[in-house]
Amino acid sequence: MKNARLAFLFGLLVAITAQAQLIDVAPDHVGPPDRYPPSPTPVSWAVESRFVDMQIRNQFASVTVTETLLNTCGRMFEAEYYMPIPADASVDQLTLTVNGQELSGEILSADQARARYEDIVRRKRDPALLEYAGLGCIRVKAFPLEPGKPATLTMHYSMLCPKEGDVVELQFPLATARHSSAPVKEVKVVANIHGQSDLLNIYSPTVDIDTKYRGDRDATVTYSTTNCYPASDFVVYFTEDNSDIGATFLTYFPDRDKDGFYMMLVSPNHRASSGTPIAKDILLVLDRSGSMGGEKIAQARDAARFVINNLNSGDRFDIITYNDGIESCFSALKSATRTNREMALADVDRVEAGGGTNIHDALAVAMDELVASSQQASLGASATRPAYVLFLTDGLPTVGIRDEQRIIDDTREANDLNARLFCFGVGYDVNVRLLDNLSSEEGGKTAYVKPDEDIEAKVASLYSKIKNPVMTGMQAVVGGFRLRDRLPDQLRDLFENDQIVQVGRISNDGDGNRSTSLKISGTYLGDKETFSYPVEVNTNNRRASYKFIEKLWGQRRVAYLLNEVRLKGQNEELVNEIVELATRYGIVTPYTSFLADENQRLSDAGALRQDVSNKSRALHDEITGEAPQLTAQALEVTIMAKKSPTVKLDVAGKARRLSAAPGFAMDEKSMESIQQIGGETFYKRSGYWIQSTLTNIDVEKDLGKYAHVKRFSEDYFSLLNTCTADESALLAGQSDGEKYLVSIGGKAVVIE
Repeated sequence: MKNARLAFLFGLLVAITAQAQLIDVAPDHVGPPDRYPPSPTPVSWAVESRFVDMQIRNQFASVTVTETLLNTCGRMFEAEYYMPIPADASVDQLTLTVNGQELSGEILSADQARARYEDIVRRKRDPALLEYAGLGCIRVKAFPLEPGKPATLTMHYSMLCPKEGDVVELQFPLATARHSSAPVKEVKVVANIHGQSDLLNIYSPTVDIDTKYRGDRDATVTYSTTNCYPASDFVVYFTEDNSDIGATFLTYFPDRDKDGFYMMLVSPNHRASSGTPIAKDILLVLDRSGSMGGEKIAQARDAARFVINNLNSGDRFDIITYNDGIESCFSALKSATRTNREMALADVDRVEAGGGTNIHDALAVAMDELVASSQQASLGASATRPAYVLFLTDGLPTVGIRDEQRIIDDTREANDLNARLFCFGVGYDVNVRLLDNLSSEEGGKTAYVKPDEDIEAKVASLYSKIKNPVMTGMQAVVGGFRLRDRLPDQLRDLFENDQIVQVGRISNDGDGNRSTSLKISGTYLGDKETFSYPVEVNTNNRRASYKFIEKLWGQRRVAYLLNEVRLKGQNEELVNEIVELATRYGIVTPYTSFLADENQRLSDAGALRQDVSNKSRALHDEITGEAPQLTAQALEVTIMAKKSPTVKLDVAGKARRLSAAPGFAMDEKSMESIQQIGGETFYKRSGYWIQSTLTNIDVEKDLGKYAHVKRFSEDYFSLLNTCTADESALLAGQSDGEKYLVSIGGKAVVIE
């Protein structure tokens, strides 16, 4: 045991589980350092696998962690193991074993854990543990790790999950496993949730989860990955509510005197899926111009057949085809009876390609037919009946009215029923700006079909999602508060097995915690309904776990503004806001790539605005080809994203490089000058990592005006004692040789 003892004396291993982080910690010295022999080879370890089983009932989580650790340094050493837990978590029934042998453990409060972390940082001269300041922890006391032999650690504990209103928060700290000496071969978290009421709006802002419902009150949430350094913790929110429509409302107010941020989740209760589907009107408008010949027209016919064969019994429909002229199968909406479907299928079989492309008149006929049919009670007309137009084209307008804005304006004016317009652009010859403006104005979306893709598959995929509407024409208000800059701006229709995620800004009345109500009105299963939900809006809520709401809003807002430039053209106000928000939240796209350019001074606002203006001008000017389609799709992905930009770790699992906005691919090399640490974005400029809130400071001219602190000096630890938990986390990512410009206590500080 001599080697093990030496390892214990000169390298106390601290492992942060399922979140593991083993850290070589030197013991306190009594005499001068030169009295001691050199330290042995540093300890190293790897997490081979991590499995987490969570059983949640009545807000209590019973958690079992099974983790395989491997000593990779070639000598025995002893380890301590720390697992962060929420500061307000109530933990009991703690049991621990390593290779079947029971170990002792203890629960440390947030203050106790922070004191322990800071002590390790002081002796180890490694700030990594500061990331967990503000959290409590479970500590597993010393146990041996044999070289080359896997050790299985099993931990079981029960924890009361945090709850705010009707929203339960489920957490497990996976990200500490990035400190493993090798990628984790397998990570899997399975959470079985049993609710006292129906489970609604299960959502994760951090990882991609798979959710399977087992009835109304039971669900299994699974996350799994392989061969990785986990970069994010496992965080899941869910609501227990017996309402027919579930709504979750979360708020975050980072500044006392400014408007805050909100997230609203809306989903139908799964009981809605068991009822009779709401009747709808469907118009399929197909391009049969000459350019649609060959395989394209055959696929278009297959797409029409799919829609016809998947109509619900109460639906009404018609098929319109167009080239120079316009032809309708029935000239009016017809009930989806077997006879009518067979007639429509026969008509589709006869469609041939030839002639020009009269987009204007095709849309005009479609909208007129919807209006005329809505006025005929014998056809089952109803003012609350949702209507959907699926419009397909493969080219530019060549016949009739061809002016882009005239087509958009006339379609909007003719759409008296507020029908949702879904456009399909086939190939690269379509006017991307026209189709996206049409679908945006009329509450739908656009899908693009590449030359080598199947038209039927694209149409079928979208139609399957909108086949069964549950609630349409939705509007949301929060009593006593103003909601603005909402993304998406309007709540779209809600369908079976669907979830809407809206983020936005919420007014700050300065009253602190206030009870109010969220009201969602619209047409639910054919009837006008208003659903009301009690919510708590706390303008003092600066809870770190809700910070993702602000970043998600920033990401969506930048994409929305770029999309406005694309569709409407740029102006000074749009460009200014793009620069401000992209810099604040680290939203990197090809049009905000100045963020990744170390030579671009972030304090030179004029140069940044000019850079964005130059790069985004092509957004509006390019309307055909592959490039504008890819851009449109990327912006759509970012605008509708459910998560903010993710962090990418390097091969050692250390660096926290921020990824580009969802939907955009950026060269990884170009992203090396951007990091996300403690939830804040940092940019590398002139040898300094600068916090995004301090980019107005010119590091080449103004650093002498601010306090300078030497890393790990007494001044450093004195500063650390004044830091909030969030501020301590900012210091955790600083590596040897790096210089930081950070905001501590509202003041800029240089740490070198």
